[in-house]
Amino acid sequence: MKFSSLYRSLLFIPITAAFIGAAEAKTLQLYILTGQSNSLGAVKGSPASAELLEQYRSDGSTKFWHNNFNKITGSSVDCNPPASSSWGSVVPQVCGTESSNYNCMGPEYGFAAMMERKGWSLGGPGSGHADMGIVKAALDGGGNSYWNKGTNAYNAIVETVRKACENALANGYDKVEIMGVMYLQGESNTVTDSSNAANAFLTFLDNLQGDLARDGVDTGPLAAHQAILGEQAKWGTTNVTNAETGDVTGGFNGNEGSSGTTRDQQEALARANDNMGWVPTRDLAKITSGDNIGVHYDGKSQITIGARYAYEAARLAGYDTGTVRSGNYDAALSSTEAWMNGKLPVDSTAVWDAASSAKDNMVSSAAGTNAVLYGIRIEDTYLNTITIRGVAVDGSSAPSMQDGHLILGSGGIDIATGKNLNIASVLELQGDQQWNIAGGSTLSIRGSSSSGNHQLTFITGTGDVAIRNSTLAADPSGIARVEVSAYVNTDAAAFT
Repeated sequence: MKFSSLYRSLLFIPITAAFIGAAEAKTLQLYILTGQSNSLGAVKGSPASAELLEQYRSDGSTKFWHNNFNKITGSSVDCNPPASSSWGSVVPQVCGTESSNYNCMGPEYGFAAMMERKGWSLGGPGSGHADMGIVKAALDGGGNSYWNKGTNAYNAIVETVRKACENALANGYDKVEIMGVMYLQGESNTVTDSSNAANAFLTFLDNLQGDLARDGVDTGPLAAHQAILGEQAKWGTTNVTNAETGDVTGGFNGNEGSSGTTRDQQEALARANDNMGWVPTRDLAKITSGDNIGVHYDGKSQITIGARYAYEAARLAGYDTGTVRSGNYDAALSSTEAWMNGKLPVDSTAVWDAASSAKDNMVSSAAGTNAVLYGIRIEDTYLNTITIRGVAVDGSSAPSMQDGHLILGSGGIDIATGKNLNIASVLELQGDQQWNIAGGSTLSIRGSSSSGNHQLTFITGTGDVAIRNSTLAADPSGIARVEVSAYVNTDAAAFT
């Protein structure tokens, strides 16, 4: 049986149109950012500098919707800006009065910048044409009970996300996927709140999933409890910082009370769930004015927190993000506490960037304990220089092989433009190496002076080392430098 030419044309036109429609279908994948003042970003008297805001400014590709609201009424009051009525770009919200205003900036700022510059999508490498969005529905305080179903705060979060999704579907998107929740809360928890912190959060996710699901809105990740929990800010001190490193002297002192219980429950929940991430924050500085209770992080810290959220979101999405140096700088590189996801980087690259701080890093703290790093990547740090030091545990000034040393695998070294890596430790190379040193950067392997004593540094191991400048430049300021002033074992790698 033969079809006429006209019939064949009519038959195939709808099929062709269907294929075109499928190819052009647009999806918006978003995270909900919620919590109390630190998710809102009450940086008040300690905002990020103009230079830092520019350095981590979104390129505009991340869609942003916000509602900074009062926990009691659920409305935008208390000098908060009006809630969004359309999707915009990630920028600080201006809060306060006309005569006294300030940038209100939570983790969304660093989150968007890090996701964009890394080329990560919320849905993972296979996201295709999906765009990325953040719905920020944050309130000005309150314990876990404010997130209970039926409260004004909970209703405000649901209504905010619904409006954002409806707007997206009415303006060119065929589908919205809610990928999870970024949560930063716990400073105001009561004893009752803290004793049920983990279960309360799971119930919150379940309630959101049920109340937000509708045609065009996929809440599957919420049903799977996909979320990232951030460490709340009520800990022993307010803001004791080291001006050189940005490191904070603080952390647990045994007086956290119910907030400490909340923190412990939230971390245990995140660590035990493959669909959850955990973001430590206690190495970060708090605001220096406008806060007499010491529970608000400053603008620079908010950028770091956002970057750490981005790493966890990308890891949950299936990217090989490497293993990021955590803010626990009392932890030796040989311990899991030194790494943000609690995993030693023996088969993934060890990363120092905006998600990290820059205090000196210690190889080990016990005789015979080595730090094994598959590879090292230094990029996008607040400070220009990262130092890895060996530690002599017998009281001498010179660490030795017996004390423990740095072992570097075949992942090599990658240093971004203008960043520096100092290795003041016994260095053992395992396998062939490629060291990429960008223009204007320095890799230094040498002993360093500490209290007048020179620490011993030498290179041992086997394998060839290829040193490359990734950005060749005639200008001396743009030339990469590799400085080796160390004893080299006769069996050590050959530099090529």
